[in-house]
Amino acid sequence: MTNTIPDIIQQALTGEQLAMLQRLCETYEAIPILMLFEQVHGRYRELKQAQAAGEAVNIRMAGAIFSALKAVVEKWNHIDADRQYWLKGALGYFISDDDEVGDFDSEAGFMDDLEIVNACLRNADLADLVIDPFAY
Repeated sequence: MTNTIPDIIQQALTGEQLAMLQRLCETYEAIPILMLFEQVHGRYRELKQAQAAGEAVNIRMAGAIFSALKAVVEKWNHIDADRQYWLKGALGYFISDDDEVGDFDSEAGFMDDLEIVNACLRNADLADLVIDPFAY
């Protein structure tokens, strides 16, 4: 397995996003995917609670990202290790509080998450899971 940044990811993300994604890939590389997805699911529950409490959370976009990540986990055994590496970083980005754009800052708070998830989905040949940002 190599952690050289694939062109499709490098071309889609800003330098700051790439640096964060690389750090998260390294952080979560050894974590079993189901354990990492439990954290994703917990984050989504937290976001739904925050939205219900009046926070500026685009729960529809967060839900679309959550659904795409859930589908990734369901296909996990059919994805090669190089692509799994980057997908784990995308899952890590969704659960991270240290995003490029804060998830609670505005309705656009998940655009950076969406960009990272979509780049990693395309890299993994999972274009059917790519999320249309204009739908949210």
